[in-house]
Amino acid sequence: MPDGAFRRNVQVTARRLLSHTAGLTDGLGYGGFAPGQTVQRLEDSLTHASDASPDADGRLRVGAEPGENFLYSGGGYALLQLVIEEVSGEPFNDYMQRAVLSHRHDPSTLSCPRAQPT
Repeated sequence: MPDGAFRRNVQVTARRLLSHTAGLTDGLGYGGFAPGQTVQRLEDSLTHASDASPDADGRLRVGAEPGENFLYSGGGYALLQLVIEEVSGEPFNDYMQRAVLSHRHDPSTLSCPRAQPT
């Protein structure tokens, strides 16, 4: 995350990312991708989402004091996915299947594989 006025004093944490209280203002408005359309790499989607809403700049940033208010941010979940991949050394879907979903003992629960960017 780029430095901002708020990052110096209060931390963006996983708990805050999950509760949409991390202060992220993402300007993403993810529109999604049509079948067969090239899917952008996760890292690239956080700095310039190619499927951002036309009126959005497509960048994830800390734009409010973390922990102060609820601000919905789909980009926060994307950032958390990237953190999980980097910390675990596993693809997100593999990690979720091993560490979370396999413990549910529910064969109908699975994670869908992410399309591989080209």
